[in-house]
Amino acid sequence: PAMVATDPDGNSFIRITATDAEGGAGGFAGRVRSQASLGQTSAAEGETVIYDFSLRLGNDAPESAILWQLFSYGSGKQLGYATPGDGTDPTVWLYKRPDGTFTVSNFYNEATERQILNIGALPTNEFVNITIGVHWSLDPAKGRVDVWVNGNPAGSLTGQPTIISPLTRPKA
Repeated sequence: PAMVATDPDGNSFIRITATDAEGGAGGFAGRVRSQASLGQTSAAEGETVIYDFSLRLGNDAPESAILWQLFSYGSGKQLGYATPGDGTDPTVWLYKRPDGTFTVSNFYNEATERQILNIGALPTNEFVNITIGVHWSLDPAKGRVDVWVNGNPAGSLTGQPTIISPLTRPKA
């Protein structure tokens, strides 16, 4: 389970450690996961929101994993299309690939199509600051996701909407 911990320098952080008992969560046999919902965030048309967080992965980090995501929630009727399970779908996420590199994706068509930005490898056993700026828009010409790693620009995703539905309500 998620817990608040303090590092040797006195910095507080949320520690999320997956346990073997959580294997198979979400219907994926053999997958171990633990998660914490940090609450609802804004997704107003035309609004830019900056999401800034640090993460530290140990040497035993999973081969592939979703490390952070914004997801839309509500019933399929609210979102204007049929959604799987509880009506949640990813909107933007940070993902560790099996080859050890990391990507940020913007899902834009009922969470079935996405743009992918490869941000390369991230070091283990040290905190890495990730900043993701999302300009929320249904208009592909205005939707934008900008990514920085430790304050350095890592790239942008443009040309696609960043809101799946006018009624999307993202949670981090």
